[in-house]
Amino acid sequence: MLSRTEIFSKLDAAVLQQAIRLRLERPARSVEQLIFLLVEGGLAAPGQVAPSTLARHLRRAGASRGQVMDASPSGTFRRFEARDILELLQADFKHFVYLPDPKQPKKKRKTILLAILDDYSRYVLHAQIYWDEQLPRLEDSLKKAILKHGIPETFYCDNGSAFSAHHLARICGRLGIRLSHSRPYRPQGRGKVEHLF
Repeated sequence: MLSRTEIFSKLDAAVLQQAIRLRLERPARSVEQLIFLLVEGGLAAPGQVAPSTLARHLRRAGASRGQVMDASPSGTFRRFEARDILELLQADFKHFVYLPDPKQPKKKRKTILLAILDDYSRYVLHAQIYWDEQLPRLEDSLKKAILKHGIPETFYCDNGSAFSAHHLARICGRLGIRLSHSRPYRPQGRGKVEHLF
């Protein structure tokens, strides 16, 4: 019969393979989460797999959290979340519904929805429908969001003309807001506001 030390230092091949599969499926999972999933899946009994043993075997197999995340191809993205409310706001314009044009009631005109979202809470600080996506509309919504909720640390947006205007950079500079833009043609960084749309 194996001693307790021998039991905890050995790891069944099927358990290790499933742990590697679970780690590759979601690299951010901790060793404790992997053990929980192994127990829930019936591959291991409670207390059978020690965290240090599993971590050692994953590291040897090249499947530690750091190894898997570092090896992720450039087309994949790590999950990100701000640490507190108003640390980071995301904003974007979205082509919205067609409504009767106030100047020509017989014709319909496309509206534009602008949403400003808090990254940490996913709370929509302000959203409003406009007829265009020009800088004055962005200024209007940002002002309303700040008056209602306070000044954020960072304002994260795309590279559209309204978001990359020098005037917006001056406004953010005066208020002490860091203005940050996502890389062109990479909307994944603003995934939370994209998901909202």
